[in-house]
Amino acid sequence: MLMYLEAFQHLTEIKKSLSVTGDSSLRTLEGLDSLTQVADSLSIENDNELRATDALKHISYLSGDLVVKSNENLFDLDGFIGLKQIGANLDIENNRYLKNYNGLKNITHVGGKTIEKDNGFEF
Repeated sequence: MLMYLEAFQHLTEIKKSLSVTGDSSLRTLEGLDSLTQVADSLSIENDNELRATDALKHISYLSGDLVVKSNENLFDLDGFIGLKQIGANLDIENNRYLKNYNGLKNITHVGGKTIEKDNGFEF
């Protein structure tokens, strides 16, 4: 686990948005394993070594957007298996090695647009 995410290992709630962006060394999101709620949007972008989102599996609702964009080596979205509702947009773009969307199978509501393009696997 990278030291800077280890500092968040007891964090259960974020009252605004969470953005994990532009880290060229981040392979997992370990350290965010206790997170159960993000009050607004969740964005994971330009993390070229990120391979897994499993640490986010306890989040069930976002009132804002879910954006997963331009993560060069992200293989799956299994970390979103607990997610049931997205209040705004679902945007999955430019994840070249994305193999499946199984982690999104429990989503029953998306309040805005669903944007999906230029991934390794299409809906």
